[in-house]
Amino acid sequence: MLSLQDCLDLADLTESEITSIAKHEHIPPIVALELGQQLLRTPEGLKKLRQFLVDDIAAARARHNCRQCERFSQTLEQYIEGHPECREADSARALRLLELVAIGQAQRMGKSPDATSAAHRDSLASIEDAKRRDDCCACMRLSRELVRALDPGDEEADQEQG
Repeated sequence: MLSLQDCLDLADLTESEITSIAKHEHIPPIVALELGQQLLRTPEGLKKLRQFLVDDIAAARARHNCRQCERFSQTLEQYIEGHPECREADSARALRLLELVAIGQAQRMGKSPDATSAAHRDSLASIEDAKRRDDCCACMRLSRELVRALDPGDEEADQEQG
């Protein structure tokens, strides 16, 4: 008999992606894993999985749960990196996806050696403060600002899309 961990080891999805599917669809993780595997097979399914993550981020923001918003944002970032065909062609939607991914990017980039300046440390402290207050809007705005500061090429991409 296969355990859930055995199935996870064989899956083309991360554990956080499976958690997102399970939460979004209100189903057990093993069923979410199977659903996710099926959705990975088509372009429409890939977009549907992306939308599950976007919906989970929105739900976490509505509940003012910044920690969960951060986890789902990081998952969305990893998902889009792993499935570049899921990038949005529509510029308004693409910009919205970038905003959702910003929290995960800021956390990852904030741990890099390039983020050692006082300004970057202050930005990370402000993000942590916003998370403690469960102020997801401020957390997302501050994260986006930090991503722009740490990755100037990202700002150029925003200007092209806007």
